[in-house]
Amino acid sequence: MARPVRVVGLGGSLRAESTSRTALGVALDGATASGADTELIWVRDLNLPLYTAEHAPPPAALGFAEAVYDCDGLIWVYSDLPRVGQRLVQERVGLADPAG
Repeated sequence: MARPVRVVGLGGSLRAESTSRTALGVALDGATASGADTELIWVRDLNLPLYTAEHAPPPAALGFAEAVYDCDGLIWVYSDLPRVGQRLVQERVGLADPAG
């Protein structure tokens, strides 16, 4: 018997009452209802330090990397992603205001 599809949901908002987290939960519930194994990883809960080569990666970072590496699908939500994506598109087609 084949193993179920594994879907990881990754959220990036730092707000405790994040609407992005709610949306991600709905998406993962749908994946679960379709037979997938799911895991929600919320960056806020990982409490990751800034990267420095002088220290080994913390266990939370290793667990995060392993979950993402082992999954078949990744749903990533981040509250500013639409604005960031919009800005990148605008810059590529020359519509961005150089003043910011």
